[in-house]
Amino acid sequence: MGAYGLGVAYFGKRFHEGLPIENNWMNHEGSENFANLVNYNENFKPKAARFDMGESSHFILTPMLSEAIRQLTEWSPNRIQRYCQNITQDVLNRLQELGYFIEDSEYRAKHLFGIYLPRESSLEKLKKKLSNKNVYVSYRGEVIRVAPNVYNSKADLEKLFSCFI
Repeated sequence: MGAYGLGVAYFGKRFHEGLPIENNWMNHEGSENFANLVNYNENFKPKAARFDMGESSHFILTPMLSEAIRQLTEWSPNRIQRYCQNITQDVLNRLQELGYFIEDSEYRAKHLFGIYLPRESSLEKLKKKLSNKNVYVSYRGEVIRVAPNVYNSKADLEKLFSCFI
């Protein structure tokens, strides 16, 4: 949740001296002193700051991320998971009864899951049905990736289900 290009992560002590994937000027010590940027510092910032991708000075995205975190805190991740489970569970049970495989609820998030087609099903035909009904999902190989969230309803999941029958 939040602006594309920004995110948050927690890095434990084990990673405090780690080598970042991205080597940009902003994840180096002293980069906040713009007047001194021409004197490049080879040392990375301490702890998790060394893993920054360099977008923290983006004056529009950073407030958007802050607001997204505030909203997420207000809604609570547990409530979001319960909501997603509530709108998806019936449809997922019916899909499983039709022979589609969905990982057991205890082994996956409620807001993100894959639907594996039975061998006799045609992914191309299903893609056409989904497209014709303006149902947006992602594809990961032969798996349909579904990511419902708070902006979805049970009616949206019923529309998704109608494409599978």
